[in-house]
Amino acid sequence: MRHLPGRCHGGAGELAVDVHRGHRLILRPTAVPPLTREDGGLDWTRVDSVTVTEIVDYH
Repeated sequence: MRHLPGRCHGGAGELAVDVHRGHRLILRPTAVPPLTREDGGLDWTRVDSVTVTEIVDYH
């Protein structure tokens, strides 16, 4: 997911992808509970499905 075109940034188990003029897609893993690494962080390498939780205009 982090290799999508445009700027992609994450936190709190979600990713935000800039799509157009300040609009961002907010994505989270579909799996519940999310797949985590040993350090407790989200393991995006194991995510095979995401849910768009919102489309936001940050400007």
